[in-house]
Amino acid sequence: MDNCDGEVAWRFGAARPELAAADGEIRMRALVSRIYGCVDASDPRPVVPLASGDPTPFACFRTAPAAEEAVTAAVASGKHNGYPSATGVTEACRYAQPTLAGAASPP
Repeated sequence: MDNCDGEVAWRFGAARPELAAADGEIRMRALVSRIYGCVDASDPRPVVPLASGDPTPFACFRTAPAAEEAVTAAVASGKHNGYPSATGVTEACRYAQPTLAGAASPP
């Protein structure tokens, strides 16, 4: 936040000091290690490595054909080559509204 004197004061701090490095920064490796430490080693299911950021090797994360077709159609239409309006894309809002209206809480 700007202090009105040009100085910027950041208010980030370690919520979990035990995960902080010597310089006070939280390291991703420490967080990932802590998460993996909570995994039940006897569980036969594979663990998705969330730190990699690439879901390609996992078949369960494949894009649905309907979604691929919708994106292809949107790009080919030439109607979606810029930023959407601040209120969102009308077609997407129309589709999502009934789903979200029935949800107990927003996704």
